[in-house]
Amino acid sequence: MRKSKSVLDRPIIVFGTGRSGTTIISEALLRHELLAFPSNYDEWFPGRSNVAYFRRIFDNARWRYEGKKKQINSTGFLNRIAFIPGESYSMWSFLCRGEVNFSRGFLLDDRLSGPTRSRAITFFEEMVRKQRRSRLALKITGPSRLGFLLDLFPNARFIRITRDAVPTISSWLKVDFWRSKGASRLWWQGAYSPEQVQWADGHKGHPHMLAAMQYAKLMEVAQYEMESTNAPVLEVPYEQFITEPKYWMKKMLNFCELESSGWIDDYMDRNPLRANERPDVELFSDRELSEIRQMLNKKWK
Repeated sequence: MRKSKSVLDRPIIVFGTGRSGTTIISEALLRHELLAFPSNYDEWFPGRSNVAYFRRIFDNARWRYEGKKKQINSTGFLNRIAFIPGESYSMWSFLCRGEVNFSRGFLLDDRLSGPTRSRAITFFEEMVRKQRRSRLALKITGPSRLGFLLDLFPNARFIRITRDAVPTISSWLKVDFWRSKGASRLWWQGAYSPEQVQWADGHKGHPHMLAAMQYAKLMEVAQYEMESTNAPVLEVPYEQFITEPKYWMKKMLNFCELESSGWIDDYMDRNPLRANERPDVELFSDRELSEIRQMLNKKWK
């Protein structure tokens, strides 16, 4: 196995189910001055490593313009073209070259071929260098994909963001992506048993139950991969991060072997977080809550 060069030493990978706080937490962490990351430009122009140079326009010796996530801040006109961290699934599709479906696959046993893997590693090395940083950081949502990612980055460090099931499921059902992609089918592929597939086909008219089933599978697979790979993983509960953000940020930096960052401190001071979690009973009816909890605890053959 090819050894990572210094710019890919101990890359940081933030992962979670989606709508679990990954954006809020990674947006703060990726402000660290040493970290390079895929951006919205990698989504718009997948596979073109030179888009990393755009970061120098917004972040240089004379000024820094930090793009903002709509989930967190109000945004202005310039934000449309700012250099913002992104999951960049178009980039992943380009890098995987049809060998795996990164955006929808659990990737439990999937790996890239030698040449494709080498090209992907070279791409990320160039990303770090062209952004004039020293370490890579990634954010992904959905399946954990730990085995697949460890094959690319053998000494990666993972930060797993978790959030209580019911508010996560409620949030899924409110976003356009989920309404069009996962509300009436199994969106992710490669880990469901025939019994689960058959059950899902018969419950397309029950989006809260179908979402609960998929949430449970994501959690099950993540737990399996953490145990089977023995990967270094720090779990960060979203609800606790919201109430003690500076404590958890320090814990993440220590885990990643990063020094404290004035850029992160400044960002967190300017963008204070507010706990606004609603009780479960305000998110679903009693019947729906009962069905969701039954699904979360269901034992499949």
